[in-house]
Amino acid sequence: MNEIQVTIHKIGTVTCALSGKEGDGLIVSFGEFKNASLSWKSFRQLAAMRCPKTETKAAGENVTRPSGVSGTAVGHSTSTTTAAPK
Repeated sequence: MNEIQVTIHKIGTVTCALSGKEGDGLIVSFGEFKNASLSWKSFRQLAAMRCPKTETKAAGENVTRPSGVSGTAVGHSTSTTTAAPK
């Protein structure tokens, strides 16, 4: 079971540590990232890499994703959460 502990410290306007662009995002800690300023897009990409989904190759079969993850989007939260595959 893959789990990640995510702590969201602030939501608002940030300068993304990865892209260098200013915009809507969050200051978050998870894994090796501590108090990182990230855009929502960067956060979703990093969270998806840290907690990979399990997919089957047969068409029409179910795809298992971590709780709180729908497609490539991660739900917004203002508290500490743990995401784990079902």
